[in-house]
Amino acid sequence: MNHEYNLEHWLTSVDSILENVTTLKVDTIIVSEITEELYLPWEIYQYIYVISRTNLKQAEISRELCDQYMNLRRQLELKYALRAINPNCDFYNPSAKDNIVKNLPILKSSTDHNWEKLPSLLPSPFVSKKTEEDELLSKILADKPLLSLLRQLGSNKANLDRHNTTPINKRDITYAQTIIHLDSQITNKYSQEILHHPDKEAILLLHQQGVEYAQKQWYKLLKFAIDVVQKQPKIRKS
Repeated sequence: MNHEYNLEHWLTSVDSILENVTTLKVDTIIVSEITEELYLPWEIYQYIYVISRTNLKQAEISRELCDQYMNLRRQLELKYALRAINPNCDFYNPSAKDNIVKNLPILKSSTDHNWEKLPSLLPSPFVSKKTEEDELLSKILADKPLLSLLRQLGSNKANLDRHNTTPINKRDITYAQTIIHLDSQITNKYSQEILHHPDKEAILLLHQQGVEYAQKQWYKLLKFAIDVVQKQPKIRKS
């Protein structure tokens, strides 16, 4: 029984990897200094949980950034909802499944703000006593797909925070961006600032090298994912 449980958890972790390998994105940004990002899931969950239109307005966040902050909260709500209707998840919630499924189309839309009117399913991280919410939160912070998302959200929030507090003339600029999709579609974007930059050639060379290295790693990950998918039926039967 324990073997089956561990197998399902492993396959779920693989599925979460598959969700993130369909597109390769490489950005080249020149920064004044490189700061180490500390990954603390508990803190990130707290930061994302308190994001709301009201709090952002009180903090005098611009409308553009406000929408991006709210999108972080939407992504966490969506991931939790998807995990809560997964029978193999530790916090599977069959009693709420019908209602969650009904609201999924709203949660999945990054442009429909109606999701903000939906009651949140996320447990509060600010409970003072041992409660069911506290137990649920512990399971969330042990869930690999959610931990993977929290890492990504934490990084995105840190970028938004820097963007919000840094004067426009001192903000880090993304000089080049390359996006590669599985269907072979490739999109290259370059900022206007790079056209007259004294180190233009060096920046473009660094970007190209970064894309080539990222592609090699991406292909290895894709090969691993494909191998796992092909072997899943055999693994389940064994």
